Amino acid sequence: MTSRIRVGMCAVVLGLAAGAEAGLEIIAPFIGDASEGYEGFIAGESGDLNIFGGDAVMSGGFVTGFSSFMGSTIFPHSGNLFAHWTAPVDFFFHTPVSQFGGYIATNGGADGGLVEFFGVNDQLVATTSLDVLFLPGTAPYSWNGWVSSDPITHVRVTGNGVLQGFLGFDDMQVTYFVPGPGAAALLLLAGFTTAGGRARRCRRR
Repeated sequence: MTSRIRVGMCAVVLGLAAGAEAGLEIIAPFIGDASEGYEGFIAGESGDLNIFGGDAVMSGGFVTGFSSFMGSTIFPHSGNLFAHWTAPVDFFFHTPVSQFGGYIATNGGADGGLVEFFGVNDQLVATTSLDVLFLPGTAPYSWNGWVSSDPITHVRVTGNGVLQGFLGFDDMQVTYFVPGPGAAALLLLAGFTTAGGRARRCRRR
């Protein structure tokens, strides 16, 4: 009877774990728990930028009011400033997030790119395409936003074109990850089976 219960519990744990695997979906513009429009910076600041009120670091960023390259100029999506840098650009979150998005433009000479999402152990959990359009004149912004079923601690954005794309970022949003009941049940069951294993080992001594 004990063996059957143990097997059944393991099956439930594995089933919940399978259901909790990383899932990534594209989402429309949203207002998250924190936003970043780069208006709190000084034009010319560069390097590792503390963004979202200090809850994240943008590794590789140059705050400016405009950027011209290859006949295309990026201006702020709103306000007076935005962040611009050669790709890849990394976002490191001190608190895991479930939603991430913002307006992105390019003057790197080519459309598109790649976005990579990393989990709590900085392991790659999902990839998707970057939606940006290169145009001469004024570079257009495109909304890029995603929601993940798993907590995300790191996002890397790489553009196509010269130097993997000159990308502009503005009006960024994040929503922090809150574990759902499935994840809580998984942790509870994992703890139950671990405790049961310890008890069985103690009885065998």
